[in-house]
Amino acid sequence: MFKFYFLFVIYFILTVSDARVPPITRCKQADNDCIVKSANEVYPYMVGGILEYDIPPASPIELKNYNSQFDKMSFTVSNLKASGLDKIKIEKIIRDPGASTLEIVLQAPILAKGKYEANGELLSVPIKGNGDLEISIDNIAIDATAKYELLERDGKKYYKINDYTFKYDITDYNKLNIIITNLFDGDKEKAEAVNNIINSSKPILVAGIAEPLIKDFIDILVRNHIQKLFQNLPAEEMEIA
Repeated sequence: MFKFYFLFVIYFILTVSDARVPPITRCKQADNDCIVKSANEVYPYMVGGILEYDIPPASPIELKNYNSQFDKMSFTVSNLKASGLDKIKIEKIIRDPGASTLEIVLQAPILAKGKYEANGELLSVPIKGNGDLEISIDNIAIDATAKYELLERDGKKYYKINDYTFKYDITDYNKLNIIITNLFDGDKEKAEAVNNIINSSKPILVAGIAEPLIKDFIDILVRNHIQKLFQNLPAEEMEIA
């Protein structure tokens, strides 16, 4: 009996609004290459949203407002929406039944748009403004490890994610862009100086400006999509003989 057929495969299968899903490749439990291949075959058919499970569409998603105190600057972000979950590529899956863990390595782009308000100093340069914010990351590598358990409810067993950890890496900072408008009430000369600093200091700025949205992006995938699926789908429906 092959149990716990990779959670992302199930996630992708069940987040299609069109029932015309291609045949799913059946894999042995230890055949991670097969599971990855199968997940990526189903992936293009993901549309997003399972109304009866209260799972929202995969893209776009709404991210939390946040305030980042970075360098000597206060940077507040609101009304943030992001896309990218619909372009995920799974690269590796490692399941450890003894430890009840599942490691997933994937690649994804992120495009986030919202509003910002900034005030203070950025790398010794005064900065002030409020307006539109756009953060685009061409590719981010995510390595997440989830700790799960099996619970019984109404005579059926369900998987539950108790916790997870992750790390990420931006593979090419030249393809990361942070665009902020209306700096210094539209003063082009001052705005250009700040944008030059942003473009030349991307690795430093990610921690202060982009990292909160990256964390929320990953948390939404785990908490709002995968966990809600597990709450509603019995484990026996994820088992393949």
